Amino acid sequence: MDGKFAQPINGAYCASKFAVEALSDALRLELHSNNIQVTVIEPGPMNTNFFKTLDNNSNALSSDTNSCYARFYESDASNRKKQKFAESKKAAKTISDIIMKSRLNARYQVAVPFSYNMITHFPDSLKEYILKNR
Repeated sequence: MDGKFAQPINGAYCASKFAVEALSDALRLELHSNNIQVTVIEPGPMNTNFFKTLDNNSNALSSDTNSCYARFYESDASNRKKQKFAESKKAAKTISDIIMKSRLNARYQVAVPFSYNMITHFPDSLKEYILKNR
């Protein structure tokens, strides 16, 4: 979902996801006449080692209380503790079912919490208000 709206301290990560969205959209248009389908799988938070690895590799940086980003790090850590994670095996089965379809949609959301899905449809000003005040 990070390819749908940017979040504080995750700019580079979100940019990479925005790029996947754009590249996939362009490829879908370019390859259509060759009967090649392109889809985007938009997974929600998964129960993997991603956040453990993130914590291990950025703990020194994110625990610096003198950093101008300290409040963002604190907010991000707090929100992650409340976050519900989908089981990766269940998500993999859903993804497998999607890619076996004969006709693919442009996008599929897999295990995306309702609140994440909802915020993607908000006007930019409302998204930013929510993200600034979380």
